[in-house]
Amino acid sequence: MFSVAAVTLSDGGTVILSLAGSSAIAAFVSGRFSRSNARDEQLRQQMLDVAGSFSGGAMEALARIRDFKPTKEKSGAARHRNEPLWADKPLRQAREERAEAAIDQLRPLRGRVTLLFGDRRNAGDETSKRAGDVIVSLRDMLEISSEFWHCCDDDPQLRRALEAEMDERYALARGKAWGAIYDFCDAAAARMHSP
Repeated sequence: MFSVAAVTLSDGGTVILSLAGSSAIAAFVSGRFSRSNARDEQLRQQMLDVAGSFSGGAMEALARIRDFKPTKEKSGAARHRNEPLWADKPLRQAREERAEAAIDQLRPLRGRVTLLFGDRRNAGDETSKRAGDVIVSLRDMLEISSEFWHCCDDDPQLRRALEAEMDERYALARGKAWGAIYDFCDAAAARMHSP
């Protein structure tokens, strides 16, 4: 009986040892997965933060450009919001500089977008590309506005003709900018939700 008990103890010890070994491996694997999940969650949060900062900055740039956009003739007593820019060139220059600064603030954010989203093998590169499209489209809006004001300064008699032409060009550029912002947000969301 003793030898049988010894065999049973020996087998029991092996089973206990195996159970202890399995528990240690399970704890190790669980720890690795929880650290990995924590890192994934931290990355996802950083991606959300930079995407939010970038899209918020783009909205700020849109607002600053709107304060500098070309005027257009309005019927009745209503005045265009930027009518004061005709008489106040320092105000016009200050608004142009604020619009440019708002766009320039997107450049370092685009770098962070590329860093956090920039896996070229999947949708990450798409997010970075879309961020670039936003900056280009905002620059186009600003350039149209600048061109309007410079042409009007050169020949004020062309104001009404330029208002009609530039308002149309500005509206197209604004539509592209909004589309680029939506595309950026969609690409960022898709990348954040991809495995």
